[in-house]
Amino acid sequence: MVVHVEAAVLEDAALRENEDFNAVRDKVQIFWEGRDDLTDKIDFIICLGGDGTLLYASSLFQKSVPPIMAFHLGSLGFLTPFLFNNFQEQVHNVLQGKHQLVSHFQFIQIIKC
Repeated sequence: MVVHVEAAVLEDAALRENEDFNAVRDKVQIFWEGRDDLTDKIDFIICLGGDGTLLYASSLFQKSVPPIMAFHLGSLGFLTPFLFNNFQEQVHNVLQGKHQLVSHFQFIQIIKC
């Protein structure tokens, strides 16, 4: 699995001070918005934020947007249906094939297998 992270994320002060992230920092691929074409590189997106973050992530793709598993971190999340409190379990279930990502009415949903 190759993890791609937007270059701007690496400038976040909290991440620079996070020992867990620093341990894997050299293993992630970095991309720059507007400069790198992600079309054939990304198969699945994990989005942490809110509706605006989800819409921004979608805007990075000019043609087809890969499935997005969106976790909301704020008080509202109309487009981000997943709670962050058990994100590891939910992502693990998708990666292990216990849930499927399906496209339905322009939105991505996860269903249990």
